Amino acid sequence: QFVSLINGVVTNTYFSLGDQVKKGQVLAEIKSTELNGLQSESKSLASQLLVAQRHLEAVKSMYNDGIASQKELVQAESEVKVVQSNLENVKNNLALYSASSEKSVFQIKAPSDGFIVSKSMSSGMQIAEGGEPLFTISDLSEVWVMVNIYATDMQYITPNMEVSIETLAYPNETFTGKISTLSQVFDTEERVLKARVVMQNKNLKLKPGM
Repeated sequence: QFVSLINGVVTNTYFSLGDQVKKGQVLAEIKSTELNGLQSESKSLASQLLVAQRHLEAVKSMYNDGIASQKELVQAESEVKVVQSNLENVKNNLALYSASSEKSVFQIKAPSDGFIVSKSMSSGMQIAEGGEPLFTISDLSEVWVMVNIYATDMQYITPNMEVSIETLAYPNETFTGKISTLSQVFDTEERVLKARVVMQNKNLKLKPGM
């Protein structure tokens, strides 16, 4: 699940529900005032760095001529390092948000290969930092099948037990997997014990929600 790291407005989306995406692929663009602030700070720090570097060169020259003290030289070097560190932090933040200086937007990129199994964002939509997930990417080569076990059958069920499953979509085909997790709490409303079966899905026949 992808949750936004910033506040802003979605200007463009480049994916649909069910699409296969690759890691690093641009999925959407967000307009945000935070980008303007970071870019302005980056330019300001770059200018400060030039001034600090020129000052350092001047102090070095005076130190070599015996005019400036070692303390003044160390202080000038320290000023350059501080500004460089601040500038690096801002650049890292811009890179983290995949900022595009050409379009003045933040780009949302796919964090991994997979399929878009849920989508809750569209152009013009306002999003908030840490809000609801904007989309979900899933690697469908392995899927989970959630099953209900009735009390009368609990005595026969154990973790790692092999399971055969049939589906309405493929009535003449049987899929196999293993019980990876068996709940230790009985569901009092449905009167069942929940279990999770992990199955390989190399042909991608099994879809989320089937």
